[in-house]
Amino acid sequence: MIRRPNSSLRSVGILAILVVISLTWAGSALADGRVTGTVSNEEDFIPIEGLQVLVEGTEVETTTDETGSFSLGPLPDGSYTIVFQSLGFRRQTRTVQVDGSDVDLSVDMRRAGEGEAAVQLSEVVVSSERETADVSKKTLSKTEIQTLPGAGQDAVRVVESLPGVANQGPAGFGSGGLAIRGNGPEESGYYIDGFFIPQLFHFGGLQTTINSEWLESLDYYSGGYSVRFGEALGGIVELNSRPPTSEKFSGVVDLTNYASFALVEGPIGKGTEAVAEEARKTGQPAKEPSPWSGGASVRRSFLDFILPEVIPEDQARFTIAPVFYDYQLAAQYQKDPINNFRVFWVGSVDSLGLVSDETDEEAPTADQGFDYEVAYHRPILSWTHTPSPKINNRLAVSPLYQVFRVEIYQDKFVEGEQNQIELRDDFTADLADWNTLSLGMHTGYNLFNFKADITRPPKEGDPGGADLFNDQSFLFDEDLSVYWVNGYVEDAFRLFDQRLTLTPGVRGSVGHFDSEDQSATLGYVDPRFFTRLKTTEALTLKGNVGAYHQYPQGDELLEPFGNIDLQPELSIAYGAGFEYDFGEGTQADWLEAVTLDA
Repeated sequence: MIRRPNSSLRSVGILAILVVISLTWAGSALADGRVTGTVSNEEDFIPIEGLQVLVEGTEVETTTDETGSFSLGPLPDGSYTIVFQSLGFRRQTRTVQVDGSDVDLSVDMRRAGEGEAAVQLSEVVVSSERETADVSKKTLSKTEIQTLPGAGQDAVRVVESLPGVANQGPAGFGSGGLAIRGNGPEESGYYIDGFFIPQLFHFGGLQTTINSEWLESLDYYSGGYSVRFGEALGGIVELNSRPPTSEKFSGVVDLTNYASFALVEGPIGKGTEAVAEEARKTGQPAKEPSPWSGGASVRRSFLDFILPEVIPEDQARFTIAPVFYDYQLAAQYQKDPINNFRVFWVGSVDSLGLVSDETDEEAPTADQGFDYEVAYHRPILSWTHTPSPKINNRLAVSPLYQVFRVEIYQDKFVEGEQNQIELRDDFTADLADWNTLSLGMHTGYNLFNFKADITRPPKEGDPGGADLFNDQSFLFDEDLSVYWVNGYVEDAFRLFDQRLTLTPGVRGSVGHFDSEDQSATLGYVDPRFFTRLKTTEALTLKGNVGAYHQYPQGDELLEPFGNIDLQPELSIAYGAGFEYDFGEGTQADWLEAVTLDA
């Protein structure tokens, strides 16, 4: 007679097997190693940037950074063939054995001889980023920004040339903005590296307050944008800064008809070019370049120097002279491709004043005194962690100081001051070839102070402007503190050989507003959905639907101008369209979008 083991023994046996399997898997995982190294030119030992490095027979690949460094993995134990290839160089391979520890390689690439370049061309694999979920996103590269006629190498001027965009001058708390698809400037969002830009333009439209020389790219969303963004009912303009160069010290001086700027940048220590030159002279392998680089720029207008010389004396007391300047400071530390530490500090100051100090004491007009100043200062400190090509996390913190002051006719004035601290974290992971998860958190604290002896500021929809001298005047001095926490999650599914993309997402927010004698807690939840269908190699259909909220602005909550009981404004947006690629760099993109105010 054969006895079956009882259930408890069977359970113990199964548990033991699972434990062994788990330990085996864990041991294998812990044993994974990386293949790292540097790639340089055999002739002069200069690091090669943008060279493709891949593991043959797998989808694991990367490209070298500006120091020629790369990192592949983690990889399970085993033997691998690593391929190095780039246009103009001979293809090279290295066989490595991964046994739980990192393998370091130093590869010198030889330029292809005559007749070899054509062979090299066919061997290079061209890869691109996955299609974004945002159906309205337009990305402008640094080259496009600098070469578009009529934009004056100004990034946001390029956006103004796009359909449905207009510059509407000053809006809100001392800021200039864009009217996007019929929305007011204060209803759109303007960002630099994920943080709000309190003043987009100098004097509402002269120039962008951030020098475009520091921009890597610009992303423009006319509507239907990801849950990564909130607090806007219209469009989004996001400026993406670039790091200072680590190759060699360099500079730019630009002279225009009303403003000039100077920019310097370079490695802090020996850069890649200096290291390569040293290696060439000594014949020794190139040393590691300095991981530090930095840069700075400053721009100033000079109309205030010219106007007093050309304006007739009898008109000078009615003439306003604008003065603006802005600055940018940048620093980067990057020892390896996994961790990147950056600081990007931006600031701007605008001021207006009468050219002449002479006044007419008998008439209550603006020539008896006019002063205007708006300024902001925002440093951004970030840490980007990329442990593998499939995982990326960016943690950033940014304080902000902003001041706004207008004085008209001696005793009429309005002043505003804002102190803010923000923290945001954005995480992205490729869970599979067909699935990408994105989630993030954005929190902060604002302290506003408003002082005024002025008529009520005009709002959108008012039938006429305010009469500064005859309308009822309000005198007040109020503080408003705001705490908020935002969170989002988005999951992109790429199905049917990645031809169909479905991207659901949700964004939530809670904000607490507190003044001296009033308080309110507000919140919202914004579900959004995006889809893309690639019907042919040339034609892609796309659509979106979602909710978008925006909290009231500070002056809309404080008495006597505002109401603390105001709720976040809501709009429902949906759209459908297509993209068609004609080839040779020619594309057509059409999106019919509808926004409903709830």
